[in-house]
Amino acid sequence: MPAEEKLDRKLDNKIGVIAGKGSLPRQLISSLNQRNIKPYLLALNDITDKETDHSTEATCWARIASAGKIISFFKDNNVRQIVLVGGMKRPSFTSMIPDKAGFKLLNKIRKLEHAGDNSLFNLIIEFLEENGLEIIGVDEAANELVSGKGTMGKAEPNKKCLKDIEYGTYIAREIGKLDIGQAAVVQNNITLGVEGIDGTDALVKRCASQQADGKGAILVKMKKPKQDRRIDLPSIGINTIELLHENGMAGVALEAYNSLILDKEAVIKRADELGIFIYGV
Repeated sequence: MPAEEKLDRKLDNKIGVIAGKGSLPRQLISSLNQRNIKPYLLALNDITDKETDHSTEATCWARIASAGKIISFFKDNNVRQIVLVGGMKRPSFTSMIPDKAGFKLLNKIRKLEHAGDNSLFNLIIEFLEENGLEIIGVDEAANELVSGKGTMGKAEPNKKCLKDIEYGTYIAREIGKLDIGQAAVVQNNITLGVEGIDGTDALVKRCASQQADGKGAILVKMKKPKQDRRIDLPSIGINTIELLHENGMAGVALEAYNSLILDKEAVIKRADELGIFIYGV
């Protein structure tokens, strides 16, 4: 479906949430509760933030290789639709103890030891679908989080910034093709840095000292070209805006309709206060 097409998948009154790290799972759970959809949380040991475990209909903590436990949790609660949300760090193989059903999944994960995160996510989706579960995207379960197109807020990118955004879009998509990351920091048509395993925050901090005159660079985040849009869409939150300001950067560009803004109204308000632009490409 085209990215800008209205998402009209019918949601069940129960949604399973497999939560990675970060605040996005909590945003999703809050959104579901506000619409009287019951969230069933599958929290992953050593990955999911502890504070995510609240305001849910039921919660199960499990290792990523406890495949039988994960499937049973959803099926025992008659949950059919599942959202994978939040960051997914690669688990330590020495700490993973599979249950009986997890041996097959674990063997597949082992083969991905040198592959990117996208491959890991795709493998988990394939496994869940083989067990009769329907995987839906965060943008379908909480459409209000989806980034729009053009300027969002009062601060606007000037002509020079728009040229940098065009260049940064190309760079971010190129590294995405290699399943390296989703973001780049650019200025004056020069790449100051690209996102690696250390994430977006580390990228911004690394590039701060590389800016011409110490300010004015732009963070560009794009969905990986071959990425399943149901998983790991690029996202920003208030922390992103404040980090850009602290490090002297001008703004952030996101792929319109293929990116998420956590607590969108609050993020745009804070960006306006700090003079940081948010632009949907």
